[in-house]
Amino acid sequence: MAEMAELSRIDGRTKLAKRLKAADARRREIADGLLADLHRVPSMRDQIWAANTAALVLLAEQAEARGEDSAELRRQVT
Repeated sequence: MAEMAELSRIDGRTKLAKRLKAADARRREIADGLLADLHRVPSMRDQIWAANTAALVLLAEQAEARGEDSAELRRQVT
């Protein structure tokens, strides 16, 4: 019985790790796209702006996927 509990814990961690990895990849994809649209070498300010904007977009996407209202998050993005 203890082995089953241990296996489910490991599996849960693996699922969580996969979700976190996918979310991080999506956030990086958004940030990289924003920086590429600048058509110049991004400054530190640009990089911070892109990272923050990407995080807000990702939160809005996740809220929408759960069926929640994301209007405030989308407003902050714009």
